[in-house]
Amino acid sequence: MTSVSRRAGTEAAMWLRLLDQEMGSLKPARGQSEAARFSRQRSQRLSRFFQAALSHSDVSGMIEVGARWAGASRKFLERGEDRVAHAYEANPYVFAELLQRGIPPSLSLFREAIYDGSPEVQLRLRVDDRLGSNASVKRRRSKSGEFINVASPAISLGEAIKRMRNEDPGIGRIGLWIDAEGAAFDILSSSATSLSDHVAAIYVELEDADVWAEAGDALSVVDTLVDCGFIPVARDREHPFAFNLLALHAQTYKRIYPHGRKWLLAERDRLASGMKG
Repeated sequence: MTSVSRRAGTEAAMWLRLLDQEMGSLKPARGQSEAARFSRQRSQRLSRFFQAALSHSDVSGMIEVGARWAGASRKFLERGEDRVAHAYEANPYVFAELLQRGIPPSLSLFREAIYDGSPEVQLRLRVDDRLGSNASVKRRRSKSGEFINVASPAISLGEAIKRMRNEDPGIGRIGLWIDAEGAAFDILSSSATSLSDHVAAIYVELEDADVWAEAGDALSVVDTLVDCGFIPVARDREHPFAFNLLALHAQTYKRIYPHGRKWLLAERDRLASGMKG
């Protein structure tokens, strides 16, 4: 890791600790329901921060993993012209519903899982909630109920990036959104070279508790990102055990930071202010 990214990484670590302190003081001050409301607001701010970072970096392509209704891809396409997005959703029931919701011309949908390079995965679905957001290739430790396994074709993240670049050879670094219910480590670590070479910014859901069986924990994912040249910039607290992390590749960070330092710091301050107001 370069000295520049090491210094930036130290700054980011301090920022993440500050966010944790703010989150820790929120629940006693506001109570459970109020804390949950502010947590949702903060997640929305982090999502906007991610989208703004892509705009400041002139990113024109995005891949959404675990897309469900492809909300992140749609927001990305709304923010600029000449953009393309690929959304991957492995759950066949969700995918069928997604097709009924209208598809923007620049959005390509794929009924595939992105995983570790295996050609097929078994997706675990709750029998009574097949349109739910918790379908996963991993087994949730604390989840009760009846589950079924559904086979899904799968590709690696590297293959997905190659597909996008083959369709648009002039595309630069891309944005990456991952909501894969415990599979983030497998997805990222199996395509480290593609991640380092072709991704500008990542928004990824992580768990800091032992939620999924045989899943890489949050620290393993962050280690992978740092090893690939990424700098953690901000996080939220979506649930008591889960948070979303925004990380910028060092090249993207350096591109934004010298010319957009005030913007970057203002976005981070705005993110934190939601916890104080």
